[in-house]
Amino acid sequence: MAAQRKTVSTRVAMKPHALLLSILASALVIAAFMWHSDTSPASSILTCATAADADARHTCQPCNHNAAAALASAPGIIDRPSLADESSEEALLRVVSYLLKRTVRCAEKAIVGGWVADNRTWGDPNQPEGAWPVCADTFKNRVGSCLVYSFGINNDFSFDDQVAEKYGCQVHAFDPSMAAPSHQRSPKVMYWNVGVAAETGMNKIGWNVTTVKDVMKTHGHKRIDMLKMDIEGNEWPVLEELVKKSPEVLWASDQLNLEFHFDLEHMVYQTNLIHSILVEFGYHVWNWHVNPLNKAVDMADMKPMALPLLLEISLLRSRN
Repeated sequence: MAAQRKTVSTRVAMKPHALLLSILASALVIAAFMWHSDTSPASSILTCATAADADARHTCQPCNHNAAAALASAPGIIDRPSLADESSEEALLRVVSYLLKRTVRCAEKAIVGGWVADNRTWGDPNQPEGAWPVCADTFKNRVGSCLVYSFGINNDFSFDDQVAEKYGCQVHAFDPSMAAPSHQRSPKVMYWNVGVAAETGMNKIGWNVTTVKDVMKTHGHKRIDMLKMDIEGNEWPVLEELVKKSPEVLWASDQLNLEFHFDLEHMVYQTNLIHSILVEFGYHVWNWHVNPLNKAVDMADMKPMALPLLLEISLLRSRN
């Protein structure tokens, strides 16, 4: 989990009928980048269906209307489920339209953690490898009692240790790939030599795995302030299990930090799964980051068109 990756590029021949889609996607990526780069004081204001819906408290809590309906009606964000004959390239453009634009803003954002080696962090200096964004807005009334599930450690506890120290959260960290027994790492951080999966038991390579629902049941947890998942492509069956069999886990979670590993072969399925999480459960994108080790799909013939296959996405859900 969270293992070293090499940067590769997959070239996709652009079909003539996809020319218009490519042009539109180029404009979308540029617009999304400009939005993502906005650091003005106005970034504390929510993006709402109408100005009257804006939350005067300037918090991450979405507006006082049906979150799923508002998200579905927002131009360029959630347009439709897939067409029966949707191509992988079209699905990739669709998922970019979902994820590379923030639909809610956070007043108190912090980048927490970051893998350190040779006395320095690695990757993007603004969000180093192993670091994750935290929207402290949802923690305001739960400092000292917040709960974080962290799936995928790869011997880097920097995020887990710092979120426990900074916010007083109880952190349960999971990774079956490390040669260490389960242990209490600190008063607030518990490490489990167990992985997350779509079924509880033992997986094909002999690791003990569990569903998120069974973790909550075992420990008697009713609410998750943050669920972080960096599990190297295994997120897809886990997310499908949450959507189809354990929706109560998504309803109980305030923030999701997910690393998505896309591949063209399963692009339509992956895009539709993300569509379900956003629309059916009312999650909003508040931060996105292209992993520096990103695998890019080169869509040129229409340069400079390169779309990311390795994205770190942060989502917030309304409790209204």
